Amino acid sequence: MLTDAGVDYLTRKGILRVRLGEDALPAAELGLEADGSRTFEPLTPVQAVVLADDGAFYVDLVRSFTVTTAGGRVQSVALVRETNGDWLSMLPVLQDAAESWGWTDEDLAFRLARTYRWGGESAWPRPLSVAQHSLCVLALRRADGSGALSAAQARAELLHDAEEGFLGFDCISPLKRVLGEPFRQVSDRLMAAIARRYALPGWTSETHRLHKQADHLAAAAEAVHCAGWTPREAREVLGLTQEALADDPLQAVYGGTPWEPWPSELAARRFLDELSGLHG
Repeated sequence: MLTDAGVDYLTRKGILRVRLGEDALPAAELGLEADGSRTFEPLTPVQAVVLADDGAFYVDLVRSFTVTTAGGRVQSVALVRETNGDWLSMLPVLQDAAESWGWTDEDLAFRLARTYRWGGESAWPRPLSVAQHSLCVLALRRADGSGALSAAQARAELLHDAEEGFLGFDCISPLKRVLGEPFRQVSDRLMAAIARRYALPGWTSETHRLHKQADHLAAAAEAVHCAGWTPREAREVLGLTQEALADDPLQAVYGGTPWEPWPSELAARRFLDELSGLHG
């Protein structure tokens, strides 16, 4: 019941569950008018679980919510999140990209294709995108001899930097330390939302080791072939101990010039094709 007592109860429980669509509860059973809107403010922020015809959506740190009814049933719920720290104010980017408390695969593909590695530094006419890097890491994992990847494992590799598409940049490690805990929190929350959306498996010690091996191999090669660092600079300045690969693993898949950054439209299309095959 969405009465004052009911809201006090869900505050104690820390979770709000709302169902939309054909299976939504009658407004009367929730203590709401047949047609109208009502806003509720729990005493402390709660987690919200919105169940809709196209899936379940999770939003944490909800400080208020407005339920709209029509024809005797719940039609929509608007959630307002609590913010904590300057970087957490970036979380509404998720809503801006969303069709329904989420984002489309196309949104994500184009965001990652327009988010650049190495601060945009490039030895080529265009910079390397996070989308192309992600495909490179996936290709290296598939070829590492550890066995075939499941679709879920391949999604985890492909989407390992996906939060950067919503942050708007690939943050280098020294800057992460300067930005501190608020930045880490927003990054982790974005990645958690992505993990829920795409049902990403958690890393085991072995899959994480193999992932980092592929990620570091890709970074060492990109530093030299894409960003223009010398092998010595990559080792001594960037701390990349792996030797730069000579062969571009993506050339065997897509052809083209080895290590050349792709145009954003092409990177987005190739990323989306891969994601659709693993998630669709």
